[in-house]
Amino acid sequence: MNALSTFRVWLGCLAVSVIASTLLGCGSNDTMDSEDVNENRIHRNYRLSWDADSRELAATAQFRAGGASGTTVRLTAPSEVRFDDVPMNVVDGDRQVANLSGTWYRRSSYVDTTTGPYRIHWQRRDGRIFENVLELPQGFELVEPETNAQLTPGQPWRFVLGGASVAADVELSVSVESRAQGGSSSIVSGRAFGASTLVVSSGETQRIAPGRASVTVRLSQGRAIQNGTDDLGGRVEVESTLRRIDVEILPR
Repeated sequence: MNALSTFRVWLGCLAVSVIASTLLGCGSNDTMDSEDVNENRIHRNYRLSWDADSRELAATAQFRAGGASGTTVRLTAPSEVRFDDVPMNVVDGDRQVANLSGTWYRRSSYVDTTTGPYRIHWQRRDGRIFENVLELPQGFELVEPETNAQLTPGQPWRFVLGGASVAADVELSVSVESRAQGGSSSIVSGRAFGASTLVVSSGETQRIAPGRASVTVRLSQGRAIQNGTDDLGGRVEVESTLRRIDVEILPR
């Protein structure tokens, strides 16, 4: 393998580690085998996301010993984790060039639309199975502003979703990123729970540079996995990213 190929492999590994750090959050990046862990003391963290532009449906799972920030756990046979009955692939922290998040599991596919509900099930070494259902926020579209709309900095900007009602525990977040000449960019954002309409304040919008900009809208939801007498529970997070649109930011 030549130096360029080696560098590309290193960059790929680093990108995987950065993605893991973003998705899975903070905690120990050490790894231990599940055969060396009391399975009653394993905390699990599941995440499911879908991006309407890339069409990627991605599920991740991570297991930690003793709590949410404990040592990550590498499952050893017969223990395994499956997404919709398909084994998930291990990303072994001990084998990463830049180990930011320890060991975790991933499964992805490409779909035009999401249906669900989806399921992640973890089989322990003692044969017990813990299954959790994940449902993505779906049935939404951005109806305001429209593609190529003109937005004025220093004025409130209104973003409106059409479709299903937004549940009270679902967070709506919007970010607008302008692409100024010279490669620099600026971003304004806003967020709200249980709302289908979001207004970004004039104080926020005045910070953005004029020019072409992209609007990204996400709907996300998180909930705890209730711990029982023989497990520590954990957390489930889901996120849908709607199709991005382009707008024009007018000069101030």
